[in-house]
Formats: sequence, C-alpha cells, structure tokens
Amino acid sequence: APDGAEDWCPLAPSAAATSPPDVVVVDDAELLTDVAVAPTLAGFLRGARDGRRALVAAGTTEDLLGQYRGFTVDARRSRCGLILAPAGPGDGELFGARLPRVLCSAARPGRGLLVRHGQLTAVQVATPDREEPGAPVVHSPYTPG
Repeated sequence: APDGAEDWCPLAPSAAATSPPDVVVVDDAELLTDVAVAPTLAGFLRGARDGRRALVAAGTTEDLLGQYRGFTVDARRSRCGLILAPAGPGDGELFGARLPRVLCSAARPGRGLLVRHGQLTAVQVATPDREEPGAPVVHSPYTPG
C-alpha cells in the first residue's frame, strides 16, 4: 500500500461525511499491518462487530498465523472464516478449529471449509464463466468425498 493510503481509502477520516461501506475486502492483509491505513481498518472492524458489516481479509494461512498484532489478529478472534484448499489440520488454527485430516487432501480448486465458531461446513466456491462478464461468484455447499 502506498504511504498516502489515507488519500485513496474510502474508510479514512477525511471520507467520514458519508456512511461506511457494509463490506470491506482486503487482499494480502498481512502486508498492511504497518501502513497508514491499518488503524482505519482496525476501527472499521471494531464498528463492524456492532452492526451488520464485515471485513473480509485474505492472505495465506502461514502469513496470517505469523501475525501477532494489528487488525488481522483482531479479525481472527471472530473465529469465523473461509479456508480454501486446506493443506492440513493445523490450517484451522487461524480460526481456533482443528480440521479433520480427511478434509485436508488435495481437492478440486475452490473447495474449502467455512469455519464459524468452531463449526465446519464444506463449501465449493465457484468462479464465474469467463465468457459471461459480470457473472456473480456463487457459494454452494458440497459433500466431501
């Protein structure tokens, strides 16, 4: 993220005149721990707990487990998240869960586990057909096996 992240971030205090968004999506979240926008993301996350808003933070399991401060650690405390292509039972540590080894095998792309307060649900995340611009991303349950 650039040093002037607050200049482009719609969550920054300078943009407070409008209502905050319902969902904020952050890719490579582990890279944003020590940048200017990190406190703004942490503030959004605190406020999201009280409302019907969400922070979606993406990153690799190893990188996110290696974080010891910042909004990514606060997000993990929710014990809710989606683990795509889990490599082993330890991947569930992100959200305080131990994954059954049978669900951690080499699976088809897009397969993963939804973790909500220690409860696991197997999911298949579909990607839109490349021939249909603007097609929605679909989340549908699947039965492992």
